[in-house]
Amino acid sequence: AIDPDTGDILELNIFTVINYTTKLLKILLFFQK
Repeated sequence: AIDPDTGDILELNIFTVINYTTKLLKILLFFQK
């Protein structure tokens, strides 16, 4: 079974990872111009 707290933490981690990756992609695209 998955603990509700662990599930919330995993969701937050995924959200932060997506935010971080999108920021990195924006920076990379900016430098590519």
